[in-house]
Amino acid sequence: MNRPSIALIIIAWLAFNFNSIILSYLVSFIELFLFFLSIFFLEIIFTFISNKKISLFVFLNTVLFLFGYLITLNIQNQFNNLFDIFLRGRMIFLPLFIFINIALIFIKKSPNYNFINIFLFIFITVNISNNLIVKLNEPKKVSFFENKKILFPAENKNKAILLLILDEYHSPNDLYRVTKDSSIYNFSSTLKRNGWQFNNSFSSQELSTVQSLSSMFNYNLSYDKNFKNSGEDIKNELFLKSLLFSDLLHKDITVKNWGIFNFGSTKPIHTNNTPQKFTSITTRFIQNTTINLIWGNTNKLSMNGFKNSHFPASKHNIHLNNNLNSSFTEINPNSFTYAHLLMPHTPFYFPKYFSFKKINLKNYILYWKFTNSLLENKLFKIANSNNIKIIITGDHGFRSDSRLNKNKTFLALYGFETLNINEIKTVQDLGSLINSNF
Repeated sequence: MNRPSIALIIIAWLAFNFNSIILSYLVSFIELFLFFLSIFFLEIIFTFISNKKISLFVFLNTVLFLFGYLITLNIQNQFNNLFDIFLRGRMIFLPLFIFINIALIFIKKSPNYNFINIFLFIFITVNISNNLIVKLNEPKKVSFFENKKILFPAENKNKAILLLILDEYHSPNDLYRVTKDSSIYNFSSTLKRNGWQFNNSFSSQELSTVQSLSSMFNYNLSYDKNFKNSGEDIKNELFLKSLLFSDLLHKDITVKNWGIFNFGSTKPIHTNNTPQKFTSITTRFIQNTTINLIWGNTNKLSMNGFKNSHFPASKHNIHLNNNLNSSFTEINPNSFTYAHLLMPHTPFYFPKYFSFKKINLKNYILYWKFTNSLLENKLFKIANSNNIKIIITGDHGFRSDSRLNKNKTFLALYGFETLNINEIKTVQDLGSLINSNF
């Protein structure tokens, strides 16, 4: 109890991520045994470090390696909330890392490890207990969920369908309620003149992208409380075993995935959000560690990746923007495309066209309008030159301003001649609409 312990720090991290690492169905018993055995040997090696400064250096940097991201995120949120200043994580973590390691040079007295270790024991106990309570309330199989599948009338089944998700796209009506800016309606007015139907105050039953789309792709699971309580592994399984994908496959519909999640057996393009990317205990252990996030957010430590304007989401958005039109030049009528633009979600940045701005409602609306202008001509070209039906929707609304209703988003339809848009109640019902039109 009176010395530093690497094992306690690692076990604290395992306790904090207990359900996603230890209790994951992807992790085998043999993996767990070998992993804990390696922790045991690592602790033995650590006890042979006699120099107190070296042991303190290893101890503190292990804390930074594992928990540094959470510390950085908390500081980042405090600056944003208290001073309306948005700092990149690298602008916080790097000075913190340098300060702690320089301070070690001047520290002469070792800290009281009794108090540190007691805290770690309490931390481990509380986190394992809380995670087990959550796990016990989770459903064990996706087959337990009840969906609300709807049969919509389909007047023409010989048309391809494009589903375009605009991430965190907020309701024009709700934005106007807060801002009284009438130019917010410009996009929907242009859609109306070009023969589109739209709902400026469309509802989502979910406030996270994973919840929203996994529910949609399985014919609306959002009424089921078991789905609400389901964990990460279950959500990933729902994408892989999508009921919508299975039905489309049964109908011999070609599926193209331009999204950010697996959709059945199809893989997403250019994304860090791929479900089941982290399948072994080792990769799951490092998934949310500081080093892994630095690696991903700096384009594998490239010089370009260290620029303050570099964001991983930009690669996906640029690719989709550049290729959206060309991918529909000769479209198969028996095809479905799921596309997902990570806009107007943060970061408010699009290389060469929209300079980086901090998170607030004013800047969100600027980026929201930019997203509209970016898509407008592309959507009309796709609609006018192809035998296609188009669905545009947000997964949920803007979540960073308390004045707005986060469940309010937007829906626009093209090519659905006889469908009354008001028959579609929520984002999660769109899976049923897609299936009914093939």
